[in-house]
Amino acid sequence: MTLPAGTEIRLALDMAARSGTSRAGDNLPARITDPVVMGSRVVIPAGSRVHGRVVEATPAKMGLADKAGSLSLSFDSLSTPVGFGAAMSATLTSTGSGSGKRTAATIGGSAVGGALLGRILGHNAKGAAIGTAVGGAVGTGIAAGSRGEDITLAAGTPLTVRLDQPRTISVSP
Repeated sequence: MTLPAGTEIRLALDMAARSGTSRAGDNLPARITDPVVMGSRVVIPAGSRVHGRVVEATPAKMGLADKAGSLSLSFDSLSTPVGFGAAMSATLTSTGSGSGKRTAATIGGSAVGGALLGRILGHNAKGAAIGTAVGGAVGTGIAAGSRGEDITLAAGTPLTVRLDQPRTISVSP
């Protein structure tokens, strides 16, 4: 039977993968959690083993720009519980939330707060302008210390990958 490109395969990782600590080439074994069915036939049974690896792991960084972590995985072979093995091609990329929107909100919020404080304390527009500048500078300092999110896929994390290419698999009756 030929599984078309885009066929979904549900699996769970045997070990954790993290954008901050994983390295390209790290092995990442997994097991198929739900059978892959075509028509009335189970093409790939649950419990089949999948060989995966980390393609790229980028840790989140601190700073004013959007610096979220990302993790790219590739799955290239599977073996069924009865010993049948086959090549496969499926990839997964996950990216964390960046700090960009939080950075803008922090700077803007600090500038507005500084303007209000300057207006209250200075009783005029000049006080508000000074407060805005000081608040913006404080907000920029806080934002420069913010960090995007790293990706963590814990052992047992359920994932859905899609075949990148059609795959023909022999099925016994």
